[in-house]
Amino acid sequence: MCKKKLKHEVLLAFLNKYLDGSASIQDNEVVNSWFDQCSLDLLTADLFGKEEVENRIWQAIQKKRIHHSKK
Repeated sequence: MCKKKLKHEVLLAFLNKYLDGSASIQDNEVVNSWFDQCSLDLLTADLFGKEEVENRIWQAIQKKRIHHSKK
């Protein structure tokens, strides 16, 4: 879906730092760029179900974040 390909583990590390406020300026730029690209992909996708797709993306991120933090 998103054109910018980040390895799953790398993306989770960036997102965890971003969400807990410990990300550097560069880390924040990576997350913002990734999210902007994903948002653009969603906007250009078929409008039917767009909100559902976005919710599923965030639910998956939260599940992975919770699972990752338990390790």
